[in-house]
Amino acid sequence: MATCLKINQEILSACRNSRPGVSEIYLANYSDVTGVTLNAGETLVTELGFTIASGATSGCFWTFAQNRESAGLVDEAQINIPNGTSIYKPQLSFKVSNMDETTRTIFKELAQATVIAVFKDIDGTYYLIGRQNGLDMETGSFSSGVASGDFKGLECTLSGLEPEPIIAFDAAATFTPAIVA
Repeated sequence: MATCLKINQEILSACRNSRPGVSEIYLANYSDVTGVTLNAGETLVTELGFTIASGATSGCFWTFAQNRESAGLVDEAQINIPNGTSIYKPQLSFKVSNMDETTRTIFKELAQATVIAVFKDIDGTYYLIGRQNGLDMETGSFSSGVASGDFKGLECTLSGLEPEPIIAFDAAATFTPAIVA
């Protein structure tokens, strides 16, 4: 019989000091990430390796700053007890305001690309999403809105299938979104 994980920690009381929301999203081509280094307990990211594509002069995570209450993440466990399987389905939803040429190009590229994402939550913690299999656009729309208060631009959901839940960066780790050769 396989050795399964057991609960070995407890949370005695909810502190009610957590704030929801995403302040920044960073996306990179999944094929450009060369490795992820975890701490000894494999619970935190301590380093993210990145390679510059052949012929390119630089590589980077592209930054998507977010307005309040416009982006979020759900990491859903999908468990099948009869089959003995469990996977995690992260879904990162966000918006890019405007209907300009740059936003249209982003929309087109995300429809074709497999990416890896890092996001910074409102509390300042960074998380890595799509570490083992990457993320793909599951839904996306590029719209003008109708009423004067409607959103105008790109709305997108990137999703993946991962063997483990999303993982936070160690507080001591430095995340640098742009890496130049």
